Amino acid sequence: MAGMAGFGTGTGSGTGVITTCGSTGIIWNQWVSVTSASQEFTFTTSTNTAASSAIWVNWSGRGSYVIPETYQQMHVDSRSVSKREIRREIKRMAVRTRQVRKITERPKRKAETLLLKHLAREQRRTWMEKDYFDFSVESRVYRIRRGSVGNVELIDDAGIVAKLCCHPRNVSSLPEADVAMSQWMMLKYNEKEFFRLANFHYQRPGYRSAA
Repeated sequence: MAGMAGFGTGTGSGTGVITTCGSTGIIWNQWVSVTSASQEFTFTTSTNTAASSAIWVNWSGRGSYVIPETYQQMHVDSRSVSKREIRREIKRMAVRTRQVRKITERPKRKAETLLLKHLAREQRRTWMEKDYFDFSVESRVYRIRRGSVGNVELIDDAGIVAKLCCHPRNVSSLPEADVAMSQWMMLKYNEKEFFRLANFHYQRPGYRSAA
């Protein structure tokens, strides 16, 4: 097997030859100073020899030199930050969190109000108490659960027939009530298109909708 610059090549008899390269690093110089160029050494897989132990001592002893300067700077900076500055930063983060929550909660409340306005009394009750509402399209009954993905179910008296996954784009940025409203309206007024786009996960083998 051909050797690579800076690495030993095995001879098949348990010995090897150290070759040098153009590296001027401190660790490499320590390695070379222990083994010397072209010096044979013995290596085994079960025990450390005197040469390999000496190499390791020098390698590990100089390990601190290879710590990146940026990491060392980060370490020093983090230790120099005062407790007062840390408390001040925590307070700023808490204020920012409350501001973001306030911004996101308003559209959620508006979406919830709009959905409840269009639901029937029983649908409102189950949505508020159990996080779902049922509705019919011709002879089929659907259940939309609070959520965004895979939250539509085709059901019958025996339970869930299939789970459907179809939702607006950028769904993660939309209030759950808006997602439920869009799924409801599409199933109600364009069921076939909903079926065409949706991923079906049938819960009963052999069942296929007539839609």
